[in-house]
Amino acid sequence: MYRWIIGLVIGALVVGAGIGCGGGSDETDTSVTKVVFVKKANFVCADSKRERTAIGEESFNPKQRQGSHAVGSKSTEELEAELKELGEELVTEKIVPSLQKQQKELEDIGAPAADEEKVEKMLANMESGTSELAEQGYEGLFGNGFDKFEKEAETYGLNCKVI
Repeated sequence: MYRWIIGLVIGALVVGAGIGCGGGSDETDTSVTKVVFVKKANFVCADSKRERTAIGEESFNPKQRQGSHAVGSKSTEELEAELKELGEELVTEKIVPSLQKQQKELEDIGAPAADEEKVEKMLANMESGTSELAEQGYEGLFGNGFDKFEKEAETYGLNCKVI
């Protein structure tokens, strides 16, 4: 009695799988709409920033460096040197690779056909900022290498703060 129901369900699944796979057509639409691009890009940006924030908090945990440090004291100078060294390592080994991964993920989304130039320019500015940070190291964290990217991203409708 229930065999015909099971057969019907299996048949529907097979037909649904064929439709979901494009029905066997060789034509695929590789363009992405602006709405889809913005949604996916915002997710990538938020996820990447969350990753970098966690890395920074873990590396610069203030509880690891408690104590009194008077300005100009030897202990303060040692702490500043330690933090700068840690910052250089953090930028080189964690932040720059995270930014490069974010760049790749944004590129992989694809650009809306009508906005390809805007998106390419925006991502080129991100790449430029990442290169600048890689060259400047820790000091680059306090610069404005990502200002162009962030302004273009905001104008485009993204919430994509880098640092």
